[in-house]
Parts: sequence; structure tokens; C-alpha cells
Amino acid sequence: MLMAKGIKDKAAPLYRQAAELESQVFDGIPISRPRTRGIIAVSTVALYRKAGELAKAIRQAHRYLTDPELPEFAQEELRDLLFESYREQKARASGHVLGMKGLAVSFSRGSIGLGVARLDTVVLKLQQFERYILRVGEWVAGKQFREGGPHEPDVLQACTPVLSEPSAGSFQFELRLETPLQPPLPSLVSDLSLTPERITETAFRILDIIASPSTVPENRRQDARQQRLTLDKVDISASTKQFEQEIPDDQYRETFLKLVRNLVPDGKHVGEIRISTISGGGSASMVLTPELHKIIRRHLSRYIPEPERENVQVGVLRALHLDKGWIVLVSNGQEHMCYIQQHKVFDDVVGPFVNHRVRVPGQLTGTGRQRKFVLRDIVLDIEGTD
Repeated sequence: MLMAKGIKDKAAPLYRQAAELESQVFDGIPISRPRTRGIIAVSTVALYRKAGELAKAIRQAHRYLTDPELPEFAQEELRDLLFESYREQKARASGHVLGMKGLAVSFSRGSIGLGVARLDTVVLKLQQFERYILRVGEWVAGKQFREGGPHEPDVLQACTPVLSEPSAGSFQFELRLETPLQPPLPSLVSDLSLTPERITETAFRILDIIASPSTVPENRRQDARQQRLTLDKVDISASTKQFEQEIPDDQYRETFLKLVRNLVPDGKHVGEIRISTISGGGSASMVLTPELHKIIRRHLSRYIPEPERENVQVGVLRALHLDKGWIVLVSNGQEHMCYIQQHKVFDDVVGPFVNHRVRVPGQLTGTGRQRKFVLRDIVLDIEGTD
């Protein structure tokens, strides 16, 4: 509870005390109970790590891994904890500390090969994850909705994403947040609970709420068309209510829906994105699939009814000036100026789309020289991408 509230100085001694007690317990467990010994060994190392005693965590992990009677599951978890402890030790040497919790993200299907993915696809997704995490950080910090301008320093300090190297055999990486080892002055911190752990938990919870209606129970295999028809009939009222309770602010809720929509795979370059939590207390996972686009569209229509008559402009996003409220699309060598409906498009949603082909729904307004196209949304043009 203290760690969750960001009071790490008070939590660390308690974790250390618990680790020392469990270490003593391990020494008293008979060899005839290998599973119990494995559980306690893993718990001891995890507690030392939570206490910030990385050297002790590493030493204990090495000690337990030399025990030939330790079960395979415990050896695997101990190796993971050992790797995490070394990685955190290295981060501390550079003046930073890694969050205890993280997200494991893996891309599959589409054009994803065995551990290989197109660079432009990966860069786009990483930018979208970064924008999403930063906006979650603002929400966790209780900030007033930011319509433009830079992020505040305390949010940036708690929301610095770092990546592990991709895992062998799949295009998978770990996403964690790091903060300065030396915390900022209390007067500069708006909320002591603005921790990497809380931001990571909230980011996963929002994704889970939005994605949950797309998990449709199947009694038998369905082809893609049958799955789409099934999703059309999914009742999203429960998840909508849960989402509104989790994010009661209208602007944040709409923006989170659009940011998650950006993360959802297109089915062409990426067919599926699996996201799992990484922590010492177990893990949870979800899968983002292209069908989720339809669910998010239904969520958004509850807050933004789609006009009966609407035009759609398609082109490559080549320029934008959000402060002045316009973007420029290029289609067939021609530039098209599009104006932004107020409070509808923000930098974290549109920023990663620069130099990508997009679709912008909107309406033509005015007459003659005053005639202009006003957009209400912007999405990646999945059908038009290579």
C-alpha cells in the first residue's frame, strides 16, 4: 500500500524485513517440499528487489539457482528476477530507477516475421505507445486536460518509457517507465502517487476495459466475417459504464479512446498485439485485434454522434499547426488545407501520423471563397497503406 502511494522510503524497510524473514524460512524448509522451497526462494529475491537491495537480490538469486533440487518454475522466475535486478542496477548507475511494473508487448501476424518487423510500423507503434503513456500520466497526476503545449516536468519525469531489446523468436519487447534516482523537490511534485507503477497499472486497466467487449466466446471456429457479425451484436453497455466510472472526464475519455484506437493493429502490417503486465505479483494479459476498431467506433459514437451527411478527405499528412487549427493533406500531388473542429484533435493523437496516409472525416462549410473543409477526427488510412 505504501509503495502504491509513492511512499517508497517507508515501504523499503518493510520489504527488507520481510525478505530477511523469508530467507530464514527457506533455510528451514525440508528438501522433500521442493515446490514450497521454490515459492519462498522466488518471494525472497522479489522482496529484496522491492526493498531496493539489489546486491542482496542478486546474491540470493545466484545462491538459490545453485540448488539442484529447486523446481524448474522457480529457476525460471529466479533467472528473470536476476536479469531484472542487473538491469535495474545498471539504470541506477546512470542516475535512474526503473519502475517495478511494466508491460510486455508483442506483435504477431500481418507482415510480422519470426522476430522481424517493418521499421516504419514499429516506429509508429512506439510513438503511439509513448503518447498514450504520457496522457495516462497526466490523468494519474490529476492534471487539467491539456489541449496543447508541453507536458509538465513532473509528468515527464515519471513517464520516461524505456524498452528492452526484442526477444528472440518473436517481435516482443518490454516497456517500463523510469524516474530520476534523486527525486525532485516536494514543491515541484503535484502528486506523490505519480509513480511508474501507478501509471503502468492505469494504462493497462484502461486498455483492458476498452478491449474487453471484443473477447467473444466461441463454441466453434468462426471465419473473419462471422467474427465481425458477432462483434456487431456485442453489448458494450457494461464496459461503457465501467469506462465512464474509471475516466469520468469527457475530454480524457474521448482522447483515450482515440489513443487506444491508434494502438489497435491494422490487420495488414500487424495482425495482433498482445499486452501483458510484468510484476512480482503475477500478470494479466489482453489481445488487441483489428476487430476492436469497430468496438471503439461504437464507444465514440455514444459521445460524438456521427453526422448524417459527411465527407472524407484522404491523403498524406504533410503539415499541421494545431495552435492555429489546421492540417495539410497531400493527395495526387495536390495540397488540401483542412481545418480542425475545436476540441476534437490533439497533438498526441495526430502527431505520430505525420508523413502517413490518413482519413479525415468532416464537413464542407461556407460558400465561395469562404468554403472550407472542417474535420472532426483523424485516423490512419489502413486500406491505403503499403
